[in-house]
Amino acid sequence: MNKLLAPKTIVFLTAVFTACLTLVFISASAASQAEDAYYWLDKAGLYAAYGNEDAAINCYQKALELDPDNADAAFGLGLEYAEKGNYDKALRLVNRAVSIKPENHDYLYGRGWVLMLAGKREKSLEDIASAARLGNPDAIRYMNMIAPRSSD
Repeated sequence: MNKLLAPKTIVFLTAVFTACLTLVFISASAASQAEDAYYWLDKAGLYAAYGNEDAAINCYQKALELDPDNADAAFGLGLEYAEKGNYDKALRLVNRAVSIKPENHDYLYGRGWVLMLAGKREKSLEDIASAARLGNPDAIRYMNMIAPRSSD
């Protein structure tokens, strides 16, 4: 015997089918995003902002695996290692970012602070001064604060 489906059943089955298709497309989109370095950079930034250094490090590393020349990932990873007190590793990574984008005043300013934390004040001030010359507002403020002291 042939039975017709009730309209409510058809609507329900259509909704289920649509939901399944949506999940397939979302899964495919998420999978392709996971292969994008900027996806991992965004995740790393969120983890770093909330103080989860280990998760941020993992995400920055994944971004660098996908795009070894990604200066933002190298810089972010370097700053995370500096937060953990691993200044040698931090400097290698921040130097890598600076070598990729030597005119990036944020990278120079960040390297200046990593050097300062590592106890290398003279080199630190060179980078902060370079960042100030390139227009980094934080570096300019810092140099204006210490300039009167250095003339004493």
